[in-house]
Amino acid sequence: EDFPEELFKVGGAVQERLRGEECRDPRRIPNILEWTVGPANSDCAPGHLVHYILCAQFHLMSGDVEGAAIYYKIANFLLPMTMPCMDPAIWTVTPEAFSDRYRAVTRAAAMLTDSRRPSLAELKAL
Repeated sequence: EDFPEELFKVGGAVQERLRGEECRDPRRIPNILEWTVGPANSDCAPGHLVHYILCAQFHLMSGDVEGAAIYYKIANFLLPMTMPCMDPAIWTVTPEAFSDRYRAVTRAAAMLTDSRRPSLAELKAL
């Protein structure tokens, strides 16, 4: 199926899964090092990376492009440390796909203002 369509399908499996991720508002992180340095040194850095990507998608689903960009920035910090551990047979995240989405979301967040909420079509493009 088309992931952007599924992401915005009200009551769909993707929305249900993302709501189960326990994604906090990244703007309220008291100490960013807890979300970057700690996970980078753990034995499950790829799991943290994927959690941050899922939380970015959760924020996109909610129309919060800024929150999604923050999660992508945190995930981007972990990317170099996780890639040697991520067997492509197990993990579906590739550096190319991640970088493409990271750039798109962070650019969109930089262009949006607080007074403008992105359209559904714009959100699906991210």
